[in-house]
Amino acid sequence: MSFSTSSDPNCQLAMRAGTQGLSGFTGVTLLGLTGAVVILLSSSKTAIFLWVNDHTSPAWDPLFRWGTFLGDGWVFAGALLPLLLWRRWPYWAGLTAAALLTLFTSASLKTLYQEEKRPVAFFEERGQNLRLVPGVETHSYRSFPSGHTMTAFACLGFLAGAFRYPWLQGILAVLAWQVAYSRMYLAQHFLLDVTVGAALGLIIAGVSFRSVSYLARRFSVSPTNAS
Repeated sequence: MSFSTSSDPNCQLAMRAGTQGLSGFTGVTLLGLTGAVVILLSSSKTAIFLWVNDHTSPAWDPLFRWGTFLGDGWVFAGALLPLLLWRRWPYWAGLTAAALLTLFTSASLKTLYQEEKRPVAFFEERGQNLRLVPGVETHSYRSFPSGHTMTAFACLGFLAGAFRYPWLQGILAVLAWQVAYSRMYLAQHFLLDVTVGAALGLIIAGVSFRSVSYLARRFSVSPTNAS
């Protein structure tokens, strides 16, 4: 087996990205998290959710109904394919790790809090009707945390580091927050659920991305050059 040096373009790519990190994505995400925490501390979860539900409109329904799919697990597969075709192995390995960490974290917490009621069940118990988006299947339990939100921040956050452009990182963070808001708009989660999901997704993205950058610098080896 032969080992490549740091001149390997794959290694150089990961090392350059590692020095720049997720500054743009992290900044927008932390700004949103700060605002969410302030709202959570200043109002009840019922009041927050009802405000969101009161401000839904048929004109906005398609945007959030389809935009929420950016939080589905398929976004990892969609992002992995081009990285695999372009043979960007450090990013491919890191994004795979992010996907597995997201799946494990989300499944574990949802199992731990499996009796946590989602908005539909929560307000139905209190005899209060909600406006629901037509065509969207709502669920009753396993509300905490929001798996869609976690997936969006983990996947888009990792890609933000790979792209390295602060303006593009900011756009990806806004898209991730759109997923978070869509989960409340579609009556699937409360603000606390999506806030924790966003924070965990950011952590997963950061850990996965930094790990890839570290390994690329530490070993300077590309499996595509091993023989």
